[in-house]
Amino acid sequence: MRATLRDNLSKAKPLLLRAVDTIFPARCACCHATVGTHGAMCAACWAGIHFITDPLCFRCGLPFEHAMGPEALCGQCMQKPPAFTEARAVFRYDETSRSQILALKYHDRTQLAPVFGQ
Repeated sequence: MRATLRDNLSKAKPLLLRAVDTIFPARCACCHATVGTHGAMCAACWAGIHFITDPLCFRCGLPFEHAMGPEALCGQCMQKPPAFTEARAVFRYDETSRSQILALKYHDRTQLAPVFGQ
């Protein structure tokens, strides 16, 4: 009896998920446009994020325009070293990312955390 109930539930689950997706379609975590999967960002919002990559300051993570070496420090970190050893940000805090970061921090939009974590 239990096996039959379990089998019926496992068969019904995809149908229920499809019904929920029809009623509540997946939306971009930033602009609310329709996207393919829940918790994703649309291509336009994703393209607007400026990710920080090498070269960067070894200590604070500030991006450099040119490669300065693997453990190069920016002028501010050389002049007045911060109390921490290393810090990194995934992307720049600019006009594109500002609204998403503020929504995550102050408006309980925690669905953005997994998106940014990827």
